Amino acid sequence: MRRVLRIFPAYYFALAATSLLFPEMRALVGWHASYLSNIYPVWHEAWPPIGGHFWSLSVEEQFYLFWPLMVLVSTPATIKRLAVAGILRAPLSRFLIWQVEGGSHIAIWTIPTGALDLLCFGAFLACLRREASSRPAAARCAAWCSQV
Repeated sequence: MRRVLRIFPAYYFALAATSLLFPEMRALVGWHASYLSNIYPVWHEAWPPIGGHFWSLSVEEQFYLFWPLMVLVSTPATIKRLAVAGILRAPLSRFLIWQVEGGSHIAIWTIPTGALDLLCFGAFLACLRREASSRPAAARCAAWCSQV
């Protein structure tokens, strides 16, 4: 929720301002506003003429829509296993796309499964931090590490 309150206002302000300043952005606002900027280049096999940099934020937001649901319905041990599975699945996803497309393709990096290793690694570290906070000595160590 903190991320939503921090990112959404600036993101939608940037979309509105860009739409006012650049007429070519108006046709793309739907893609960007719905956090599908990462799907646009895969669908059209080209980057959008403006706002292509929003793809990475789209990948993150898609993950942040999905991951909390998994956390709500899973045990801590299952969450860690899901995170490890995501870490292992991402390179496989990139390899399969490479094979299907016959080489490098924009989808390797822009679809959510291509970035799961990075996102799930952060989720896995959060699981470890939560476990550590339940142990007094580990909690002190985790608190010290977060201050450094």
